[in-house]
Amino acid sequence: MPIEKPQLQPNGVKHLPAVTDGFLTKDDFKLLYDKASDILHVRNPFSGKDPTVKIKYSVKEWVSRIQLLLGLHIMHLVDGKKWIVEIPENGPIRLWPAEPSGH
Repeated sequence: MPIEKPQLQPNGVKHLPAVTDGFLTKDDFKLLYDKASDILHVRNPFSGKDPTVKIKYSVKEWVSRIQLLLGLHIMHLVDGKKWIVEIPENGPIRLWPAEPSGH
């Protein structure tokens, strides 16, 4: 789940608002995976299928959506724990354990 940078609340709690649009969604990922498969595999030359693969967004937009998803996000683990993960354009990946505030 992509998030925005922490916002310090008056009570001292850091709030991490969710990003609501412009990131790679599960449905986008499925579409991109299927379209990449169409591009990577040889098309049957006897097929009447259009040889053009429509990928919904430009390559630049796909990259932007992936970067927005991964730049700063919350990772939900199977055991219920949550981690905040930052993947900057340059430098090391950083992780922090996350505790919900109960609000």
